[in-house]
Amino acid sequence: MADYRNLQKISVGKISCRKDDKMGAKIVKHSEIEAVIQSVQNYKEKVNEVLNEKEELKNIKPLLGGMGVYEQREKGTFMLRVRIPAGVCEVKWLRSIYEIGKEVGVRRFHLTSRQDIQYHGLTLAQTIEVKEALLKEGLVTKGGGGNSPRNIACSPLSGVDSKDIFDVTPYALASCDFIMKIIDSFHLPRKFKIAFASSKEDTSNTTVTDLGFMAMEEDGHKYFKVFVGGGLGRNPKPGIVFEEKLELQEILYVIQGLKELFEDYGDYENRNKARIRYIVERLGEEAFKAKLHDYIDKVKARGINEPIINEITYNKKGTYLSINNERLVSQKQEGLYGVYVHPFGGYLSVEELGRIVEMAEAVEDVKIRLTMDQGFYMLNLNGEEAERILAKTETLGLTDIMSKLVACTGANTCQIGLAASEELAGSIKKRFDKVPKEVQVWLPAIHISGCQSSCSAHQIAVLGFCGSKKRINDEIKTVFTLSINGSKGQAGAKLGEVVGDLLMEDIPEFLEKLAIGLKKGEIELEKEVLKKQFGPKIM
Repeated sequence: MADYRNLQKISVGKISCRKDDKMGAKIVKHSEIEAVIQSVQNYKEKVNEVLNEKEELKNIKPLLGGMGVYEQREKGTFMLRVRIPAGVCEVKWLRSIYEIGKEVGVRRFHLTSRQDIQYHGLTLAQTIEVKEALLKEGLVTKGGGGNSPRNIACSPLSGVDSKDIFDVTPYALASCDFIMKIIDSFHLPRKFKIAFASSKEDTSNTTVTDLGFMAMEEDGHKYFKVFVGGGLGRNPKPGIVFEEKLELQEILYVIQGLKELFEDYGDYENRNKARIRYIVERLGEEAFKAKLHDYIDKVKARGINEPIINEITYNKKGTYLSINNERLVSQKQEGLYGVYVHPFGGYLSVEELGRIVEMAEAVEDVKIRLTMDQGFYMLNLNGEEAERILAKTETLGLTDIMSKLVACTGANTCQIGLAASEELAGSIKKRFDKVPKEVQVWLPAIHISGCQSSCSAHQIAVLGFCGSKKRINDEIKTVFTLSINGSKGQAGAKLGEVVGDLLMEDIPEFLEKLAIGLKKGEIELEKEVLKKQFGPKIM
């Protein structure tokens, strides 16, 4: 195997940087990295060959995926994914994404379950136009899909949450910078996902991802608990604990070491067995950990500079707000608040995104953080600003059970989707518009995936649904497999227990009856109880 590791002294601090006044941190200009610039030019050349009928689209699909572009279900339309490092979205980036989308006539935007923003409904030619325009505005798409290191996830309230152990955002951003600096050195058999969590709540799914760093503290000493080899989708696995107490400055050693191990031991022949969790399975947990330690030691011997960590400060003067709203978050900074906005399915029209941009631009030192649940927070608001944003986002920010519902794009948009998860979410919303709030509150969060890829993370949800097709009485029907009591947290992730299949059209009624039963204390979220209560509805 070729050796792609002649990296020597890689220093995040030596990359071209700028001072970002609002974040108070130095952020690498990913758009000025030569490999990123060249990738856009290469993409343009290859796509133009397709447009000029000198090449077939199917032959460049790996290139498209690696550049964050996927063909949608509707022939001739494409989705383009913009990387938002650790979900930390600058207001000017949001303005650029909006203006570019408006210029090309994008159909809609999508907030993803990995803290990115997607354009939907582009033509193939428009993907070139959008990429070039994004690059000029400091935004990139390289590594947005395919066999690439994906966007690094981060707890969206890290830095303002009273449950924080410490703010992991600077470490996630430094890791994003590191990844992008060496993006052309990655030669992986499959995707590589990294996440940082600031508390035991694990709002970034660190315990069930390829590489997860969870904030910990003991006797005043901060460190990371490290999880490796987790993943959702086919053959899901919780991550194993690789390190109980990793020193904060050693994160890049682990990232680079696991990258190299993945390149050497990943399965390049069988795509279905190519993720890191299968290496753990093949080698065995202890042998895998020993092997990874060896790789990390070799990286240390070659030398990688420690990450440049720029702490984020919140110095804004706060004012207090005396209202209750489920979308309002009190920050740990006195008199400062966050407002959560969860648009239906994570979708925003051009007009809606424009309104959000205008709101954000009208607030001093606002900070926008994308979530893993297809929503976003506007943070660093004083009381008056929070009240104003709450009012202006009232029609955008879903409440009650719909604010806790996450659904992937599904078969109506995604080519590999088996079931219309977006359509199911719409049916649930229509049903629950008539259900009293005091009943809705009894339902836990609902995560819906249109196939086993688990883009909604249904496998670790308290209520998860996975779509498929099933022959029933000689007729092919759309069904969703129900799983219950999945979880994640400091002790690790727990996969939900599969209960059975429900017809798509039966699910809204099932959920309403479940909510009523939970409220009355007549139903518990246990497999046998549900099967007994709902009988033939659960197959």
